[in-house]
Amino acid sequence: MCCCNSIVVLLTLVLNCCYGYKVLAVFPMPGKSHSILGEGYVRHLLAAGHEVTYITPFPVKDPPSRLRQVDISENFAFMRNILDVRKFMSKELDIQNYFLVHNVMNSMLYDTYRMPVIQKFINDPKEQYDAVVVEWLYSELSAGFSSVFNCPFIWASSMIPHTAVLSLIDGHVNPAYSVDHLSRDYTTTFWDRLYHWYYITKLSYQRWSERDTYNDQFKNVFGEAITRRGHKLPQFDDVIYNGSLMLGNSHPATGDNVALPENYKHIGGYHIKDVIEPLPKDLQKLMDESKDGVIYFSMGSMLKSSEIPDDIKNGLLEVFGVLKQTVIWKLEQVIPNVPKNVHVVTWAPQQSILATVKVQGSFPPSSKTTLRHQVSSWLTGWNTSSEHKEPSTFVPQRCRPAGIKSLAWIYF
Repeated sequence: MCCCNSIVVLLTLVLNCCYGYKVLAVFPMPGKSHSILGEGYVRHLLAAGHEVTYITPFPVKDPPSRLRQVDISENFAFMRNILDVRKFMSKELDIQNYFLVHNVMNSMLYDTYRMPVIQKFINDPKEQYDAVVVEWLYSELSAGFSSVFNCPFIWASSMIPHTAVLSLIDGHVNPAYSVDHLSRDYTTTFWDRLYHWYYITKLSYQRWSERDTYNDQFKNVFGEAITRRGHKLPQFDDVIYNGSLMLGNSHPATGDNVALPENYKHIGGYHIKDVIEPLPKDLQKLMDESKDGVIYFSMGSMLKSSEIPDDIKNGLLEVFGVLKQTVIWKLEQVIPNVPKNVHVVTWAPQQSILATVKVQGSFPPSSKTTLRHQVSSWLTGWNTSSEHKEPSTFVPQRCRPAGIKSLAWIYF
């Protein structure tokens, strides 16, 4: 009897030890906000007992033993001078144009995956994985990792469900009662629905007409690694439509009511940590001494506040200076003549700040141009502020500001 009990215990231990999977997480975007989303996946996978390899330009400091990282921070050079506030304001770069964004992102990913560090990684026969999680970022090239390791892959979408992503796992949305996620007006008038139909048609035509180009890029990046492992090189079209699951940083309450397939799952807010880290001593002291509360202003990590033209920065300081609240502005430079109630910091622990009872409002960044877009913000601003029940005014990153007075009017 004692021997049988020992065998049961031994088998239980063996099964528990073998339960974890080896997962590859690919989040290549050189933007801190995207790395926060990637770290959310890593954190939950590690907590579930899996081994994770994380491809990122923002390696986690002091990683746990079951986390291995592939540092691709050299790819910052591929996005230099592209995400510039001045280009957004002048409309030199219109990132509400899906096809322009696609070209930029696809080029960045192609250059990133041809880097020696990635080529060495995928050509190493010792690298084996049970599943791959890849971020969809206006390009499908990342799906190629699943072909290298001959394993299922999961799409990670950083925004609300829309036709470009849903068409990869199901079908296009119906333009009769849905809205283009990059629409400036975000309405369902006849002409907007007609334009949405045109966009869907153009997207389908682009994927068809450019299929040879995409297939060549796929072969150039992943072809050698796939054939070295003895696998047959598939067509890129067969790869991108083979995703097993799509996880979206979205929630039904903050997006459009569109029909979703069973393999799309809302996981909005997953990146928010259960235990909020304490504020640095200097910020905590500032909070404690702010009798009238605190307002937090940030343009996020993708766009730099330091690149805002000086006249607008001065206008912001003028507006903030007349407020009775203390204003914390995340700004990547030291500026002169700052009002007494304004405190500039080069980096801010956003979750810790918004979790503080002293915070009365926030200006997190938004990638859209209307309130509905802003509430459906596909990065971390809205989820974080709503989690901590803070009133928020979103600053659109994809339109030309009408002037500093309009920003003040939005807040008041």
